[in-house]
Amino acid sequence: MSTTASDELLLVFCTFPNSDDAAQVAQQLVGDGLVACVNILRDVRSIYFWQGEIVNATEVLCLMKTQSDNYAELVQRLSEMHPYTVPEIVGVRPSAVNEPYLKWVLSETSGR
Repeated sequence: MSTTASDELLLVFCTFPNSDDAAQVAQQLVGDGLVACVNILRDVRSIYFWQGEIVNATEVLCLMKTQSDNYAELVQRLSEMHPYTVPEIVGVRPSAVNEPYLKWVLSETSGR
């Protein structure tokens, strides 16, 4: 377990309206080396307040792994490609990451 370099890893949560949109964006981001991996979790139920009413929707949650230095570019790219007007883009730094996985993510997202 790494506790010193784990602050370089960033988990980014982003919801999408459907799996096709999520997969298309994920494919592009991984292909461009901006993220190392995207997990697509289907059938996430989201309840939120939007434009004056409570929305109860089924969405797809993407969990993206990248390095902290890529966050600004990732937010920009997601904002451009995302079908939502206000996409959920939340970056979280894990407190611990196993060293081999951390090294893999950092190597995949350091520019190809």
